[in-house]
Amino acid sequence: MAIVKDKKRNTYYINFKIKTSNGYKNINIRNKEWSLNLVNLKYMKSIEFNQINDYKLKHSKDNYTTITNIDNLLNYFYDSLSNNQIDAETISNYKSTFNKYFLSVCVNASSLSDCFSYHTMDNFKSNLKNADLKTSTINNKLSMMRKLIIFARKRGLINIEIAQNCLDILEPVKIINNRIENNYLENDYEDFNKFIKTFENTDHDFLIPILTLFYGALRIGKWQALKVCDFDFKNLKIKINKQIDNHNKVKTKLKNGQARIIDMPESFMKEINDYFTKNEKFENDYAFSKNSNPINRSKIRNLLSEHLKMSGLKYITPHGLRHSFATRMFDKGYSVKEVQQHLGHLSMQTTMKYYIHYVKKKEKKNLEDLI
Repeated sequence: MAIVKDKKRNTYYINFKIKTSNGYKNINIRNKEWSLNLVNLKYMKSIEFNQINDYKLKHSKDNYTTITNIDNLLNYFYDSLSNNQIDAETISNYKSTFNKYFLSVCVNASSLSDCFSYHTMDNFKSNLKNADLKTSTINNKLSMMRKLIIFARKRGLINIEIAQNCLDILEPVKIINNRIENNYLENDYEDFNKFIKTFENTDHDFLIPILTLFYGALRIGKWQALKVCDFDFKNLKIKINKQIDNHNKVKTKLKNGQARIIDMPESFMKEINDYFTKNEKFENDYAFSKNSNPINRSKIRNLLSEHLKMSGLKYITPHGLRHSFATRMFDKGYSVKEVQQHLGHLSMQTTMKYYIHYVKKKEKKNLEDLI
């Protein structure tokens, strides 16, 4: 919005733009009383944004009268994201979040306003907290809901007061590192040997893939994307230059922004080579695949869960194997910098979180030894 001076009439008027089917259109709000008088200028400035927004709603190309329930709103929101060049994976994450954690709290809502009450927002947030998600994931999903509320408010579908109350409830939760603290094998060698031993009698073909995930301290998407040509058996290295996302799409843009090389133990690289030979793997084949496709990550999660139960250990995620290997490196005297390089962390602060939890789990030293 802008207050513009009309030099011919020696008055002022309000000017703003709206989006129409033919592009943007300039709208002027005039009043013969809006002269150079300072009082009138102050009055013009006091006109609330919402009044102008109402004018936009009546004259813009979009017709919001068809949006009468939460399903209509969500579909319109997804279309808007798509029109603004938001990628399909992100839109899919929005859909998954709302379908899983939000729609269930709107079952008894009779209007859009009811869907955005204090009660529903509180329940939405509780659903996220009770789902055993990372704190960063919870905050990401809270941000998705905030964007939906702002989207609805700007289109006059919920009023400002309702929107603000919801936004207040949806403040990010404090980041707690409990998942990092608990998501690893606590007695590394003993627990890991118990776990690996369970593959002797069942799922033996998955032993080398699981060990690669562990020794490489790999994120599961990067592990899925490995091809035979990424293994340098002469120099005992693995090249990490791509990943597979949740929708099984190969991406060359990595989380840390760059490809990297990791060193591997010579004895284990020999085992991998033997595995490729036995399974008749060629240069451009996925290293760990089923019917020429990378092993599904849900298969690995289920496999990990089953074998942890067999070994009598608590559940950890595939990412927990990465954390466990970091713990082993600290145990063997590797520096924080060396662990950072192996795990591919951009910041040493991230690696320090692992190190702090490693230190915490160690027994306290007897201070009498210092005397």
